[in-house]
Amino acid sequence: MKVTTMDCLHVVRQLWDYLDRETTPDADASIRHHLATCTGCTEHVEFCRSFLQTLRAAPISQADLAVARDRIRAAISREG
Repeated sequence: MKVTTMDCLHVVRQLWDYLDRETTPDADASIRHHLATCTGCTEHVEFCRSFLQTLRAAPISQADLAVARDRIRAAISREG
């Protein structure tokens, strides 16, 4: 496994994939290496983890998910 040096911007760009365990083993190792030395990114990751845990614990109906999905798609369409 190759550990490369990442800066904060690279870590933040891959953060959600990292938290969802969708990064490659090399990227995962590089992010963990960065987090071991960067207090700012570590605090950011902990906030995002807490946010995700709160979302997962919230009771969300299928109708609410559909509305959220439609809003996200509309926002992406406006951006594109």
